Amino acid sequence: MVSVVRFPLTALLLGLLAACASPQPKVALDDQTAQELNTITIVRPPQELTLVVHNLGHPATAFGIIGGAIAASDEQDKSNRFSEAMIAQKFSARSALLSALERGLVQAGYKVEITDGEWVKADGKYTLQYDKLPKDRVVLVVSPRIVGYVTTSVVADYQPTMWVVATLLNKDHVEIYRGYHSTGWKSQFNGELWKFTAAKTAFPNFDALLGDPQKSASALRESADAISASIAADLRKGASPRTNDVAASATKMN
Repeated sequence: MVSVVRFPLTALLLGLLAACASPQPKVALDDQTAQELNTITIVRPPQELTLVVHNLGHPATAFGIIGGAIAASDEQDKSNRFSEAMIAQKFSARSALLSALERGLVQAGYKVEITDGEWVKADGKYTLQYDKLPKDRVVLVVSPRIVGYVTTSVVADYQPTMWVVATLLNKDHVEIYRGYHSTGWKSQFNGELWKFTAAKTAFPNFDALLGDPQKSASALRESADAISASIAADLRKGASPRTNDVAASATKMN
């Protein structure tokens, strides 16, 4: 089952680091299966994606439990203010990601459909019910791990960040592809698991980020495009694991 978890800010980042330590392995889509595929149906995430603003090096964290609580409160306030600014811009991270994925998969040679899935919520976690998926379609499930802006210290830039796990299921709901895709903040724990794309835009501080909401929203759309391109490269007809590794290396060089 594919699950999407909603965490408070601090727990979210701890969860991400834990996921990097013991994740499920990547599964490459083999060439023959790709050649036989014509249509991919994207399953919408269960709800609008939560936007976060996180400072990994928040100065208050140096003061123990009380400092950690202050940092968490400050980051929650920044996240709320940023989310309100994005609502005013009519920006939807879920719509941006779905639109980018649709464009990317069409360019990769597929017909694309988008559908709602049957998600069950329990203990803050949404779980997709595989038995409710269409029985005659190959479906792509995207599970965002983080969407928003992350900085590593008070002097580092805020990076527009998306981490997404993508899973492709065949008509029997058997997993035939799993990929890990990230852009923006790059964790030292990522290793070779997460395909990384550097962000094109960054902001020197939170005031700059909040002061130009149109540019902030545009940078997150660029992040969605980067994630889409990374997934589409994995699923492109004729793409093999070696081809994907070469593409990833070219991205790092750029």
